[in-house]
Amino acid sequence: MLRALPKTTLIFTLIFMFGCNKGKETNNTYLITFDDIAGYLSSPNNSLLVTNLAHSGNTCAFVDKDLLYGATYKRSLKDLSTKQINKITLKAWVRKDVENTNLKLVCSINKGEETIFWNAIETKSQNLVNGEWKEINYTFDISKVNAPENTVIIYPLNDGVSKIMLDDLSIIVE
Repeated sequence: MLRALPKTTLIFTLIFMFGCNKGKETNNTYLITFDDIAGYLSSPNNSLLVTNLAHSGNTCAFVDKDLLYGATYKRSLKDLSTKQINKITLKAWVRKDVENTNLKLVCSINKGEETIFWNAIETKSQNLVNGEWKEINYTFDISKVNAPENTVIIYPLNDGVSKIMLDDLSIIVE
């Protein structure tokens, strides 16, 4: 699936992986604010970020009908925790400004190049109100695919017709 991503998204993914994976870690929780990566961007017109509308800080990420995949977080399970991971909880703040928008916050697990787990939180079931930020969260049971060498991949996927924003992503491993 990642092979089909546009070139700008792949470049942003690499920036995101190397610029933010050091992130803020506390008790197996990784917090990613999109302000943390703003300094790494080569252009203020980068199509993956929105300024002055963020839930916190100044910058948030988005997806829309033209940019189906957003900022991607990719890391081996052994790099997320020294203990075996059985669950991954994702929490994020999302905002839509028009109807008919839907974001899927995807958690997938890869063994090499093969996707062996794929699940997502969908915003269409979250009762979002236009113009307001709302926190979404979901816990994924990965106990059947939790080999330390497997890779977790987390990304927003547009499944609607308009822009939807994402900020303050927390990744909690247990």
